Amino acid sequence: MILLTALLTTAVAGGGSTYFVPGDSATIQGAINLAGNGDLIIVADGTYTENLNTNGKSLTIRGSNDRGIDSVIIDADQNGSALTCANGESPTFQDITFVNGSGTSVLLGDEPNTWGGGLYCWNSSPSFVNCNFGFNSATVSGGGAYIDGALSEVDFVGCDFGFNQSEWGGGLYVENGIVNINGGVFGTNTATEAGGGMYAWTDAEIIVQNCSFENNGADAGGGYCGGYNPKFEPRSGGDVHLIRGCTFLANNALAGGGAYIAYTFTDIDQVTFGTLDIPIGGSENSSTLAGGAVYIDAASPIIRSSNFYHNESPYGGAIAALDSTPWINACNFLHNQASGDGGAINISDTGLPVSPGLISN
Repeated sequence: MILLTALLTTAVAGGGSTYFVPGDSATIQGAINLAGNGDLIIVADGTYTENLNTNGKSLTIRGSNDRGIDSVIIDADQNGSALTCANGESPTFQDITFVNGSGTSVLLGDEPNTWGGGLYCWNSSPSFVNCNFGFNSATVSGGGAYIDGALSEVDFVGCDFGFNQSEWGGGLYVENGIVNINGGVFGTNTATEAGGGMYAWTDAEIIVQNCSFENNGADAGGGYCGGYNPKFEPRSGGDVHLIRGCTFLANNALAGGGAYIAYTFTDIDQVTFGTLDIPIGGSENSSTLAGGAVYIDAASPIIRSSNFYHNESPYGGAIAALDSTPWINACNFLHNQASGDGGAINISDTGLPVSPGLISN
């Protein structure tokens, strides 16, 4: 056994060691316990029923092949968060799927609640490449993943969030820190309050690029919600939320079927809400109250070089704005519809600078 371990545990560039699962450890957590900063853990294909905690270690954990996600599955079996990073570490995960997490218990008021079904991150900076967060849940925030702490800097590259649920941020919830997301799909996530696909609070700095938000649902912001929380004192200002090169398809909410923006500065650049590839009269993103694609509340977002196709709501088929001063520049509005006012845009107590684009509804 000693000889086998010596053969399997090999040196990697930079002086770290490589640990194999199940070669060096039958479990991934066992390998984490063996490893140190800078080490690499390579995991064979399979489903591992366990909860991972990186315990302050900045190491790399990846699948053993290049077949991508769903080859290595961490199944939390509804027994806490699938992954916890909460001690200032900066680990990297590649080609790993996190499922069936139920969150980390946090006392809120008189009752325990859960946060971060797939991932619970506090003041740590993990990176995820080609990972998947699916079928996770939390009673309060972050069904798929929860991120908090001003020291957190989290990257997601080519990661998918699907079939997760929570009260706030069904797929992903970001309370604080810096989060960069490039590529991936937020699909069929639900939130009973806000941010079916993703929720970002005003203290978070968010960059979301080249992602698709599809079939998500919530009361506010079916696909994405930034800043809205009627249960707490509104906080204006904060950091910038940038959404660039994304698509929003078939999301729904009471307000802001695609996105709900409140109390934050949000830059929406080259984003497409809906598609032209459905019959006239059909709908893509929709809301039952206002803002089929986007609802803006007490905010001053920039919306530029974006497209709004086949979105629907009683007020503001594409965009509805209240007590806000959005700037809309070079956008296209086609085949949006409202049963009340504003097939394309509905405004109330709002200043609305609009630069040339195409409006035909």
